[in-house]
Amino acid sequence: MIILYRGRGLLTFFIFILVIAAEDFLIKKIGWTSRSDHSALFAWSVAIVNWSLGRYLNRRTLETKKGFWLRIFYNAPHQFLCLPMELWSIPLFAFGFFCFFS
Repeated sequence: MIILYRGRGLLTFFIFILVIAAEDFLIKKIGWTSRSDHSALFAWSVAIVNWSLGRYLNRRTLETKKGFWLRIFYNAPHQFLCLPMELWSIPLFAFGFFCFFS
């Protein structure tokens, strides 16, 4: 399996795995049944942690460009699968909303 990353972008993958493992442990420890709103809560927590860490690590960009799409898909020093670390928080927030409202 090939995982494309640059800098510390691989932390995105490990943050996701760590929080999912913590979710599984806490749900079993507390005795809750696995419900979609609990999954939404933990998906949002992964997104917040990943966004904060990604913005902190990518605070110094390699070059600054103008334009909406160029600001989102910028040449970040820390990337995971060729996208900036913090950009991976958007699908996690969307997954959380999907779990919460389903």
